[in-house]
Amino acid sequence: AGARGAFSAGVLASTSSITFTQSAGASGKITMTNVSASGAVSLALGNGDGSGDVAVSIVNTESTFSLTGGAQYSDVTFDTINAASGITVNMAGSGSFTASSLETGAALNFSKPIGSAETAVITNISAGSVAITMGAGSSHFSAVTIDAGGFTFDSTASTFEAVHTLDVISASGTVSISLGGNDGVAVSSLVVASAGASITKGSSGSSDVTFAVGITADGAITVTGGGSGTLSVSTIGTAGGFTFNGEAMGAGGASYFSANTIAATSGDVTFQFGSGNHGFVDVSAIDTVSAFTLVGASLNSADIAIVHLSATQGVSFSNMGGASGSAVIA
Repeated sequence: AGARGAFSAGVLASTSSITFTQSAGASGKITMTNVSASGAVSLALGNGDGSGDVAVSIVNTESTFSLTGGAQYSDVTFDTINAASGITVNMAGSGSFTASSLETGAALNFSKPIGSAETAVITNISAGSVAITMGAGSSHFSAVTIDAGGFTFDSTASTFEAVHTLDVISASGTVSISLGGNDGVAVSSLVVASAGASITKGSSGSSDVTFAVGITADGAITVTGGGSGTLSVSTIGTAGGFTFNGEAMGAGGASYFSANTIAATSGDVTFQFGSGNHGFVDVSAIDTVSAFTLVGASLNSADIAIVHLSATQGVSFSNMGGASGSAVIA
């Protein structure tokens, strides 16, 4: 496609591959209704400073699907992409992204900056592994269901100052959620089979992290707090131990980290505040067949509320620094 690289097609079908290149175009809308191929399907958008929206209804390929783009602004809308060997979305320009379903038996990699007041909304994701990387934009990502082998969500470069939504996550491999300085995340449930999970909150912002139903993992669960705002999990169940690292916690309140229940059928339950100054924990019940440990070497303020605590191999509160505040443990 040329300088004005507009393109429209009803049906594109190939027994080999399909490649569409708009790399020389400054702008131009792309519209496709039904795309099918035995080989790879590739859409390469323009590098110009104009706009070139993309609307594709259905993509089916027995190989890979890729959408790449340069600097041009593009709002991208897909209905369903089904690619047997992998899906890649890697775009440098801003613009919203919307898809009803992204499905692959291999890896799905999504990387895109989302500008101010823009969104990335993917209703259903199913893949052998999923990696979502948010660029240095300031808006919102959401997904309703994510079914994957391993799952990674990385918004550390994001300037977003509110909450992403990852409703239901089911994974059979390691899960990692790493947030930016000011953004949070809302998850209904996270279930991990045969592996562990780590959730890291940004160190400077006040956005919240919530797991409304909870986190369950066959492996270890690690939660790293930072900044202010609340970090709330309804239930935590693990067969590999639970660790909360609150070293970067800001001044907050007793509800900064809260959970209804923490149950570990194997592995220790540990709250580690390291060189941090603030420790705020509110948990209704902690049960572990191993040990419970809380360490706060440099704390100067803390409120610890644990209604029920049972640890077969012992309970330890050590090196609480010069913390003022309260501890209520039953």
